[in-house]
Amino acid sequence: MSSSRPSAPRRAAKPPRKVRPPRRPARAPREWELIDQLPSALPITQAEIEVLDKMLGAQIDAILKG
Repeated sequence: MSSSRPSAPRRAAKPPRKVRPPRRPARAPREWELIDQLPSALPITQAEIEVLDKMLGAQIDAILKG
């Protein structure tokens, strides 16, 4: 029993894949140094206090009531 479908031409064998060299090891994290020139006591403006009061007021009240 032969099939009526013609046989597909054979493909040439693929050349072997090139092997990648191993990856370089990850770099060591950079050492950061923080230099600030801020005063020891940072000033807080009234507007910042109002924002915190508005955003956290209900939660703070609930915590203090226990």
